[in-house]
Amino acid sequence: MTAPSLGLILECGPQGADKQVCEYLIERIRPGMRVRSETLDNKANLLRDSGKVAARLLKDGCECVLIVWDLRPAWPDRTDKPCRHTERIELLSRLAEAGVPAL
Repeated sequence: MTAPSLGLILECGPQGADKQVCEYLIERIRPGMRVRSETLDNKANLLRDSGKVAARLLKDGCECVLIVWDLRPAWPDRTDKPCRHTERIELLSRLAEAGVPAL
């Protein structure tokens, strides 16, 4: 029997902390689960590209996809205030455009 497969879309670089932490936690919670991570470097890329990346991960055999991003940036002097609601609406729109159902 093949282990379940989970796709991750992350707001970090290829070896970023989010990727390392999420993969570590998944291994602890579900030992043997196959994880395919896609890192999109920053929030702008994540918000723009998450729909098409999620569609590709599902097409490639992932049973589901989690999208992980930070509400606040690492730097404290940012003047624009992030909004979870606005970001969520944009992500849902991108997923719908790509034909990916969201839960």
